[in-house]
Amino acid sequence: MTLLAITLAVLGAVCFAFAARLQHDAVAETGARAGVLRQPRWLAGLVLLVVGAGVHAAALGMAPLTVVQPIGVLAIGLTALLDRRFREIPAILLTTVGVGAFVLLASSSATATQVAPDAEFTAGIVTLGAIAIPGVIAALTTNARIRAVAFASAGGVAYGYVSVLMRAVSQSVQQGGFGLSHIASVLGIALSLAVGGWLVQHAYAGGPPHLAVACLTVVDPLVAVGLGAFLLGEAAHLSPWTGAALIACALAAAGGVFALARHPRPT
Repeated sequence: MTLLAITLAVLGAVCFAFAARLQHDAVAETGARAGVLRQPRWLAGLVLLVVGAGVHAAALGMAPLTVVQPIGVLAIGLTALLDRRFREIPAILLTTVGVGAFVLLASSSATATQVAPDAEFTAGIVTLGAIAIPGVIAALTTNARIRAVAFASAGGVAYGYVSVLMRAVSQSVQQGGFGLSHIASVLGIALSLAVGGWLVQHAYAGGPPHLAVACLTVVDPLVAVGLGAFLLGEAAHLSPWTGAALIACALAAAGGVFALARHPRPT
């Protein structure tokens, strides 16, 4: 079963990489406007995103998070290879290893907790603020690469919040209870995915696809783990050494993203 889960997780990463390539090309041709929704390449990328998310979710149901989740960072390297960014392999490796180690450490030391409605609401307020900060940066800067990083980071924040909402809904389904508050959670998931997708399309308009994928792959788990640790109490038994290691991994991953952002486009 674990081998099948690994295979599905790798397939999901491949789908995410090709989806980023296709949607980036469509946005680069049309721009991040409503017209891009009619582009066959953009729609094909959307199909691959849905398939990738589905097989990744199936993999998580077959094997532990510590086995499946780090495999998703393969999408960074695959997207860079599709974009022929061979000079950026060291930065890609730094980002990949940093995120993979972060997820492994966080998932091995976390304590499962119940998602209370008030914590869910607080997480939403924090998420709005975290989206606004890179959003303001994107609005003020004239540098296309910085704008791409800011938009992709904001999209990663939105996707990270989805993990909290999905956990709340999953807990409710498992416990046999589903009320109005959980319907609000489902609507929040749909809204967060729509906002995140809109932000990512603008990221594609300003930089190469692997840069957007790297930002998403870094910010998404950082936000999800941060919300779980500080708002849901999942880090109650986290040791100081593990906390320091998590910070170091996060800084390494962020350093890799900034290194990717500094590389110019190939001529």
